[in-house]
Amino acid sequence: MVESARNEFIELMARNFKQNGFDDCTSKIVGALYIEPKEISLETVSDKTGYSLSAVSTAMKLLVSMGIIKRIKKPKSRKVYFFMEKDMVACMLDHMKKNYELSLLMSKEALPKIIERYKSREQEIFGEELMIIEQYYNQVVAFEDVMKNFIEALESLQHKFNKNKS
Repeated sequence: MVESARNEFIELMARNFKQNGFDDCTSKIVGALYIEPKEISLETVSDKTGYSLSAVSTAMKLLVSMGIIKRIKKPKSRKVYFFMEKDMVACMLDHMKKNYELSLLMSKEALPKIIERYKSREQEIFGEELMIIEQYYNQVVAFEDVMKNFIEALESLQHKFNKNKS
């Protein structure tokens, strides 16, 4: 009975990640890692998901680079272990902050310079491109406000959950 509920939860997590564009292997890995209370080895992930070590290793590189899972190297061991944070609010907050800092702020800083270079050319051929870039810049600025509010809401939610743990 418990095994059935466990598998159902893993499948639910996998479906959620598939909805966000992840492939079957990566999605199933996330489900399998999320339910594990402790870090597990690459071999164990492969056994639990039914995917080859090579496929699991490739998926793990993506998940680690995205910050979804953590790669852990234990002292005196040649094995690599993986762990997924169980605090989804903290994961989402971390992901949103990284996106905000790496993508949004970079674009917000670079776009005015690009727009000025476009404006310095008086050629009509660039007029439509300039309009597209200016519209994109305006959307970036508007999205920045939404992101700030969303990050603040997640921080508030995280504080609330941390307060309830105490």
